[in-house]
Amino acid sequence: MKRLATPVVVIGAGPAGCVFATRMAQLGFDVCLIERARFPRARLGESLSPGVMPMLASMGAAAAVEAARFPRVHAVDTNWEGTETVRQDPRAQGMLVDRGVFDAALLATAAARAGVRVLQPAQVRRRVATNDGWRLFIETADGPVTLDAGFLADGSGRAARLGGHRRAMGPRTIAIHGYWTGARLPERPRIEAGAREWYWGVPIPDGSYNTLVFVDAARFRTEPGISLDARLRALLERSSLMRDTRDVALRASARATDATAYVDEDCVSDRHLKLGDAALALDPLSSSGVQKAIQTALSGAIVANTLLRRPEASEAALRFYRDSLSDAATRHRAWAAEHYATAAAWRPDPFWTSRASAAVATASVPASGTPVADDIPVELSPDARWEELPCLGAAYVELRSALRHPGVEGPVAYLGGHELSPLLRSLGPGMTLRTLAQAWSSTVPLDTGVSIARWLSSHGVVRPAR
Repeated sequence: MKRLATPVVVIGAGPAGCVFATRMAQLGFDVCLIERARFPRARLGESLSPGVMPMLASMGAAAAVEAARFPRVHAVDTNWEGTETVRQDPRAQGMLVDRGVFDAALLATAAARAGVRVLQPAQVRRRVATNDGWRLFIETADGPVTLDAGFLADGSGRAARLGGHRRAMGPRTIAIHGYWTGARLPERPRIEAGAREWYWGVPIPDGSYNTLVFVDAARFRTEPGISLDARLRALLERSSLMRDTRDVALRASARATDATAYVDEDCVSDRHLKLGDAALALDPLSSSGVQKAIQTALSGAIVANTLLRRPEASEAALRFYRDSLSDAATRHRAWAAEHYATAAAWRPDPFWTSRASAAVATASVPASGTPVADDIPVELSPDARWEELPCLGAAYVELRSALRHPGVEGPVAYLGGHELSPLLRSLGPGMTLRTLAQAWSSTVPLDTGVSIARWLSSHGVVRPAR
């Protein structure tokens, strides 16, 4: 049996696992990444929200994704309140991806550019906690491997190889989904509220079309036992997702997947950390699961670096990670409940009313800003405030002047590796996003500065001057 040792091991090569492994390697650790499946693999989550690419750019992983030339999202068709509308994005910040290609690009970046050791296909058969960390017994294509590691990150998604205690953030939900081929398939994403379910359609870069129907889990289990393909077809007949298509056929059998939102309350210790869906699953209505997975990976790497290299700050690091996940779960729960409530107002089915009532009364709803053109004068939002808090530094969790704002999840002290407080102090009367980025150019590269300025605008931290 082959024996290996590494300071950091990561289970799962999805976006969270790849980004965490890459960032830990950039911080100077030897990292081993274990993935059970061969790539490319089919995965749900083909729509990337606008915040994904700036985060990948901050760690040097955007180029590989850009090279795939995935189509941008200029508009989304919606019918949520009984009226057909088109949600436009003139800057086309969203992206439609083939998750097999997307995940493979992130994995290649981790291995080739960051030097992460990859075991694939490989499966952890057993793990044992030791005095120094972990001992993993792994089955690989070349035979069994024993791996000793000081720190373990679980990026295995909803499977969550480390187990734990999940707190549901709303009613149980099932996603029934399938990929279609045929003529006149929709060319734009579509979201639609039905009588007692909601629909999401996504055109895929390979020319197929993915339909997802989100239904109540209890109702799903008690309805008559017809095949999943037949159930998906029957549900789609009640929607407009496939209304103009011709000669359509399922590319493969329909599938059902748990889509319940939750947060894992055993998300971190001084020897382990959970990432992505292993730690936090958002309501799919947010369409930002990949973005949140990458956020947990980037913040998780700073937390892990603190635990391993500054154990005297471990309590602050642990508290920061737990609180940031809990805060994100609560915020997104409130945000989703508000949107379910708009549908419940004209579709008073228990599916809608139960999800609309899931909001916590004291929860604040994230306030996203309307993106501001680069040449419009801006000012700091009056809702922005500063506190001295344990928060993410460039490499460690540390006490810093951190921004709190309703549109930002948790306190933020750094963006793109640059301290935020002095950047915003340079915002003066009449400045635009472009001139603000230029004012930072002595310490921040211009393209990075523009990305930071746009992020501040999209989250409502800066707004058009009044």
